[in-house]
Order: sequence, then C-alpha cells, then structure tokens
Amino acid sequence: MPSLSPRRSTGGLALGLLAAWLPAQRPVFTVGGANPNYTSLPAAVAAVPAGSILVVRPGNHTGFVTNKPLRVLLDFDVQGGTVAPPAGAAYAISITGLPPGEGFVLVGRGANVPAGTIGAIRVAHCAGPVVIEGLTATVTNLRTGLEVQDATAVHVRRTVLGGSPALQTSLANFTISESVVISTLGLGAVAYETRFEAVRTFFAGTGQPALRLFGSTARLSSDGTSSIWSAVPSTVSVSPIEAFDSQLQFHPERIGLAPNAASVGITLVNSVLRGEEVPTLVTTSAVPGQTATMRMSSQQPRLGAVLLGEAFATPVWFDLGNIWVNTLAQNQLATLGVVDPAGLQYQTLIPATPALRGNVFCLQGVVWEPNWSPVLSGPGFWSVL
Repeated sequence: MPSLSPRRSTGGLALGLLAAWLPAQRPVFTVGGANPNYTSLPAAVAAVPAGSILVVRPGNHTGFVTNKPLRVLLDFDVQGGTVAPPAGAAYAISITGLPPGEGFVLVGRGANVPAGTIGAIRVAHCAGPVVIEGLTATVTNLRTGLEVQDATAVHVRRTVLGGSPALQTSLANFTISESVVISTLGLGAVAYETRFEAVRTFFAGTGQPALRLFGSTARLSSDGTSSIWSAVPSTVSVSPIEAFDSQLQFHPERIGLAPNAASVGITLVNSVLRGEEVPTLVTTSAVPGQTATMRMSSQQPRLGAVLLGEAFATPVWFDLGNIWVNTLAQNQLATLGVVDPAGLQYQTLIPATPALRGNVFCLQGVVWEPNWSPVLSGPGFWSVL
C-alpha cells in the first residue's frame, strides 16, 4: 500500500496491485506508416485476435465496425490524420455487440473522426465496457458526434464532441469527464433513460438546451472550471438544462450554469434536483514510463478516499451514485485524507513494462458527510497506451 498523507500520496503501483494484475503481453500490430503489419485499419480490426493492441500511425484512415474487444491507439493529433467513414457508412467508427468481459478501448492524441451519414462514433448493444479518450468528433449539419445506445458501461474522457446533438445516449450507463460537448446548431446533449455522470465537462447548445434529460439519473461535478450554457437571443427563453421525469444531483454554484436573460438555469418537469456537491475526480494519462496522477476535490472539506482497481463491467447502483470499481476484485487504497478545494492527490510511475501495455485501471473516490453517509465521485481511468 502506498504511503498516505492528508493531501498527497505517491504510490508504488507496480509493487502491489500490478503484481497481481500483470497479464500476458498483448500482441501489438501497427497500421500505416513505415513497415506496417497492416495498411488497412478495417482489415486489421477484422484480422487481429481479441485483446490485441492496434497502433494506428498518422495518416488518413478508413473507419470500422467491430464487436471485438481491442485496444486501438490512434497515435496522432487532429493535424496528423483522420479516421473517416467508409463510403456511404452511417458512422466512421461503430462498436456494436461487444460481449461481456474484456472491454474495448479507443485512445487518440486528439485524432479527428469525421461523420458518416448519421454521425461520427456509435456504441450500441455492448455488454462489455467501452473507454473512449482523446478524440475530436465535431460534425456538421444534423448529425451526432457520439451516439450511445443500450450500453452497460461507457466512459468518455478528454474528447471534443460536436453536432446536433453533439452527444446522444439511451438505455446506457455513461460517464464523461474533462470534455467539451457543443452544438452550434441546436441541442448540445440529450440522454434517454441513462445513468449519466459528467465530470468537469463543458456543455453548450445553440437555440436549445445544452443538456436535456428524459427519464434519467444524472450527477454533475466540477471544481468551478466548467460551465453549461445555451447561446440564444435575449428575447428567447431557453434553460441550459431541461429535465423530464429525471433525478439530478449537483451544486449549481460549482457547475457554472449560465442562463440567458429570459430563462432560469434549469427547467424541471416531474423531476427532482438534489443541490448537493458531487466530489470531482480527474486523472491524467497513464503513458508507460511516465507518472500518472489523480486529484479529487470538493468545495466543502470532507474526509475521503480513492480506490484503484478494475472497472466493473456492470456497475452497481448506490443511491444516486454509481460504483465503477469492481468491489469483488482486489483493489488498492490509493489515498486517504481530507478532500478540499486544493484536492486529495495521488501519483504513481507507470512502469514501461510490455505486459502492462493495454491495461485499463479504474479509480473511484468517496467522501463522507458528517453523519458518515458516503457520496461517490464519478470514475476516472488510466488507459496504459
């Protein structure tokens, strides 16, 4: 177990938890560039065995459809290339029918994913977890940056989504952190019957709400660095958040609701708002050989802790919170102490071990109220790619 302090701990991650988790080395294949294993990304996705790592080099690539658990690294930024839809395809990337068990991980360095006839990325009918990180999917016209439907556990991190709506979820368990969801045409994000968590994420709509909920449970957390707003003429009344038959939990002063002159910050229809702060947990990238960090903050100082473990493929309901760390597996107490605006922090060196590459770690925090009732943070992830 790492050493503990009230504010920061530095963990010997490889000494404890990873010793038990260290898997066999995943096979690694390259796509594009010099001396590649494959010149075609769809061909590579179809051919490589489940659990493989695909390193996609800079260039203009064609997207794919898969139900195979893979680790796909788009190793370029928005200027370095694209993953465009096949001719006539509805989406550029579609993860559909992923079975229970090992998940699918799609990580970019800001890589651009243009839209097909309907949208850029789709996750549908997935029983296994899906992690999407570091992408740019900003589309034009009435198309969607990301659509999630009938999915057990989907987490989006440090991604820019645009469209109308920019984000759409239904029948899903979904989290998004440190991202931008923006529509210059209409509705920013819409969720139907979704367990929805947003951490330090910017939402914006144009002429319509930035976030609209139907029959959903939503928890929003921020340290004051994000906002939710709609761009409309001053004579038009549009609330940044609209909720129908839903439950919400967030502290309005921490989220940064920005109503226009003719509206209120939130419109509730048969809905309930719990004006209580959700602790904000943010993570850095977990690049092999570099230091990964985590920080959990709260405006109201409270005792808290963060667990590091495997992601739970089927999260468990806990009040309005969502348990993402697998409570049945071996976990490590990453840090314990006072959670305040400065944050309870944890950092560790990710060993440059080939067997570790492609692994995904889940972090989740909890703070205790004075009556010892727990309040969970949203999840954070370290994808070692």
